[in-house]
Amino acid sequence: CCGGFLPWLRSKAGASISSALRIGTSPLGRSLFASQPIQEGDCILQLPHAAQLTQHKLPQEVRLLLDDDAVARAAAAKVAVLLMMEQRLGHESGWAPYVTSLPAKDQMHNMMFWDLDELDMVRHSPVYDEAIEQKERIRKQFSAAKPALERFPHLFGEVKLEDFMHASALVSSRAWQTSRGVSLISLTMMVLLILY
Repeated sequence: CCGGFLPWLRSKAGASISSALRIGTSPLGRSLFASQPIQEGDCILQLPHAAQLTQHKLPQEVRLLLDDDAVARAAAAKVAVLLMMEQRLGHESGWAPYVTSLPAKDQMHNMMFWDLDELDMVRHSPVYDEAIEQKERIRKQFSAAKPALERFPHLFGEVKLEDFMHASALVSSRAWQTSRGVSLISLTMMVLLILY
């Protein structure tokens, strides 16, 4: 599934990824494997800011429009917008090997996509309130961001809530807080397994 991913990541990150690493599948899903012993103190990978999707990679004119709205300026919302843009670019995106490795909406197990009957099953749980709040927050962010995104049809195409929800779910499940804010880091989709 990801034959070109590590070579792409090496080119994005420079020479800071060990050649002993490979991607494969395990009982846990897609995984990152070390094919030789790793010694304490060895650096097997380093991911510089160039290998992270952050709001700073949004085109400035898009970022400035989003900054005009208190709801749309949330860092996670901007990273979701950036992810939507990269998804729209498809194979023309410099991030295509990463973006295409992310799960499609129907592969995600996120309560954001549950219908009311499914949510009703957990109604008496704190999870229910959290899911409702998350859906509402995403809807508000989308409503605030949509007018700005519609000014750039060449970057976003038709702007749909479902696409924003998918991108937001990917960001909420894979992003890390870094020194640059919310960052999608290209290896957070994998589990590190060491094989000897």
